[in-house]
Amino acid sequence: MIGSIRLPHLGRWRARMTIQTRFMFYFGSVVVLLMAGVILLAGHRQFRTAMQQTELRGFVMAHSLAGLVSNALLNYDYRSLQEAADEIQEETGAAYVIILDKENTVAGYSGRPDLQGRWLTDPTSLEATDITAPMVQMHSGLSQDSHLENGNNILEVAVPVMVTGSDVSWGTVRVGLSLATMYADLNQTQRDLALIGFLAVVVVLISARFFSSRITVPLRELAEAAQLVASGKLDHTVSEDMVGELGAVAQSFNKMTGDLRRGRDAIRYQNQHLENMVQERTAALRDKARELERANEELKVVDRLKSDFLSNVSHELRTPLTSIRSFTEILLDSDSQIEPDERREFLEIVASQTDRLTRLISDLLDLSKIEAGELRCSMDRVLMGEMVLQPAIESIRAIAAESDVLLETNIPRDLDAGLGDPDRLEQVVINLLSNAIKFTPAGGKVSVHAWKSSSRVPTETVSDAFYGMISDTPESGEYVIVEVHDTGVGIAASDQELIFEKFGQVGNVLTNKPQGTGLGLTISASIMVQHGGAIWVRSAPGEGSSFYLSVPVAMENPGQETDQSPTLAQPTGIDELVSAVLEVAEGRRVLVVHDEEAAVQAVTRALEPHGFRAVGCTQIDRVVEQVRNLGTHAVILDLTMRNGRGYDTLRMLKADISTADIPVVVIGPDSEAQSARNLGATTLVAKRPPEESDASQLEPVA
Repeated sequence: MIGSIRLPHLGRWRARMTIQTRFMFYFGSVVVLLMAGVILLAGHRQFRTAMQQTELRGFVMAHSLAGLVSNALLNYDYRSLQEAADEIQEETGAAYVIILDKENTVAGYSGRPDLQGRWLTDPTSLEATDITAPMVQMHSGLSQDSHLENGNNILEVAVPVMVTGSDVSWGTVRVGLSLATMYADLNQTQRDLALIGFLAVVVVLISARFFSSRITVPLRELAEAAQLVASGKLDHTVSEDMVGELGAVAQSFNKMTGDLRRGRDAIRYQNQHLENMVQERTAALRDKARELERANEELKVVDRLKSDFLSNVSHELRTPLTSIRSFTEILLDSDSQIEPDERREFLEIVASQTDRLTRLISDLLDLSKIEAGELRCSMDRVLMGEMVLQPAIESIRAIAAESDVLLETNIPRDLDAGLGDPDRLEQVVINLLSNAIKFTPAGGKVSVHAWKSSSRVPTETVSDAFYGMISDTPESGEYVIVEVHDTGVGIAASDQELIFEKFGQVGNVLTNKPQGTGLGLTISASIMVQHGGAIWVRSAPGEGSSFYLSVPVAMENPGQETDQSPTLAQPTGIDELVSAVLEVAEGRRVLVVHDEEAAVQAVTRALEPHGFRAVGCTQIDRVVEQVRNLGTHAVILDLTMRNGRGYDTLRMLKADISTADIPVVVIGPDSEAQSARNLGATTLVAKRPPEESDASQLEPVA
């Protein structure tokens, strides 16, 4: 309410101000601002110089005292330390002198011998503990120094006391210097400058009044002429015989009246131009509306696909449940009237439908994990022939025989081992074989072929266009390629673009309707992407289909570095562990993770002499929480913990956005280097066999 009353009066007052008054006001304001700037700049420079001198004095005092009391700290001579603190305060006039021992307790406090042996818990004291380099702080006094006036600013210099020839800190020296005298000098300087500024403003105002009176009369004539032009008299002119720049202003005024006449024509042109722009923008909006309409149609297609998917899933779940219920009711109602062979047939049907229902539910659970980003694979060295392909073929052979489909294999005995999860890889192969048999008519053939390739997607396996999914990890090393080929009716190119997408399902040309949930290839694609490989299809209508997958070949010597795929460092012993942490960590706070307290203590004790602040963690489920709470600079993790959760812990650290960038140094055998690297480990410290270890090495972590 006050602003709504005063602001209009202020506007009218400014409108009635004369040029002469404005000159005086503006020049006075400029001088005031300049003098204020001078005062601030001079005060800032004086303050900075005084602070630098005070800091230098504090550093000299603190360093001298640190050298003086180093022997007393080493010998825990608290009496000498207290005397040194009192003497330095008395000689230098410092606000306080504090000497902390290696455990950060008070060894000497000027004027306060009663504080010896106590920990100081105020924020300033907490900041000064465990420092490895000199530190400067400003505060308004320590709570225990009640003799200092409240609000009296203090500059504190803290210096660690280092043992000669070592980087170990045996204590801290803190010297507090009062800034009261410095602030008093600064205030006096500012008062002197303010007085000079006031005199300058008075001189400027007198000069401005004198010179402004020389130009106000011609300007008044120009103002009257401007009012006439504003009333519509564009032919009015003023005399150009004015002094100096005012004559130029008069010429400009006369030129302005001519420009105003031409401006009317320009306004008409601009109006027409604006109308044209409005029409163009309207057309652009129509185009955007059409684009939105197309996007809406695409959303409708996606919604329809999801509806079809849900309908298909409901049907697929209802069918086995209906069969199980029907045959179970038959067996319950007429158990004595059913022949053993017939009962066995019914039970086999129930078992078959139960397996079908289990597979459907498993696919839905896997899809849920994929959507949540929780579908993870446990990477290990896998014999592709013995552990993946042969078990998958044997589990699907009976289905091929029932469908009258010939199943052929061409798997070399010396096929290289891959790096992956054997159960998940077998799941992918079984899915490809099941699809091949499903879409191959009776009398057809399904073949499985495997070989090694230097490329993740060999060019000879791809036609004109690539249809599939590839991991975004860098391609390196060699790959095991598996091909599942069928002599079915083939897949059209338009369908090949959809089969790996969620809700993308291709109809069975033999029955003219989809079969299954259509989730198998989506899940398989997610599994292969996690493996750092690929999955793709090459097919044409009437020519059958070939589905391919590629798995990285497991390295024989994971610790050996290559140009394309640098492996992890593999030092041995506690010295190498310290070197590894020093190389990757940006600080000294380290979290040691192990499920046995004795192993944690062995590593933390070994790290402390090297300047690390090591904290142990035996509760695996709280590792991520502790890394966040402690501000950890590096994590040491044993992959071979007895609870078998080493890799799970590494995955948790890398999956959480708040801890994903924290370096993780893992301890484990050489053979685990590649797996650890794939999961995000920064480096690996190799465990040595027991006969090569000694008590000072990593044996306690085993």
